[in-house]
Amino acid sequence: MSTRYVYAGDVGPFRGACAETAVLESVAAGGPDTLLVYSRDRPTVSIGAYADPDDCLRMDYVKNNDVTVLRRISGGSAIYTDPGQLTYCYVRPRTGETIEEGYARVCGYVALGLSKLGIAAAHKPINDVVSGGMKVSGGAQYRDAAVTLQHGSVIITLDRPAVEGALKPLKKPGAALSSLGEILGRVPGKREVADALASGFPDAFEGGLTEKELARVEKCLRLSFSSCSCR
Repeated sequence: MSTRYVYAGDVGPFRGACAETAVLESVAAGGPDTLLVYSRDRPTVSIGAYADPDDCLRMDYVKNNDVTVLRRISGGSAIYTDPGQLTYCYVRPRTGETIEEGYARVCGYVALGLSKLGIAAAHKPINDVVSGGMKVSGGAQYRDAAVTLQHGSVIITLDRPAVEGALKPLKKPGAALSSLGEILGRVPGKREVADALASGFPDAFEGGLTEKELARVEKCLRLSFSSCSCR
């Protein structure tokens, strides 16, 4: 099946989350498999659906540096993103594949797309994409009866002091982080990376959000993200 590819550019963190909600509902209603790619326009921490902010955030840093905090629908701990990273969200109808199989599939698409930039990338179970043993992308999944959603980040540039300032160390540390800029020796443009990423997904064709989806984004912003319960 083909994949609708929507590039949204730089958006506010809550608008990006609402766009993911709109795409999820659209696919659940019979719309095409969709890859939504955007970058957050400000430093943001995304916290897993069941994570305790006190366990994963350095709240003094978050408050003093005006880091936006939002709660995502998928599991996991917390991730830091900023305008130097891309966020992707891939939604498709629910199948019988396991969580592990789902991660292998989508992380494989991500790795294939990054290879078009000259990055030797590979899926590292369960939910990472690595190059030279260094993590350049991580993902998280949400599933319901109708759809599977995987979203994650692709690190173009890496602000290590901000990551270490905002997040407490994980109890089980994963692979060390790197960036596409460090690996390539140049900083690729966000649209360049987004288009390469999309090329790794099945029969990707570029499109935009529908009028119905755009209206859903605005409604979601009014109802769900007028304030953040995590701060």
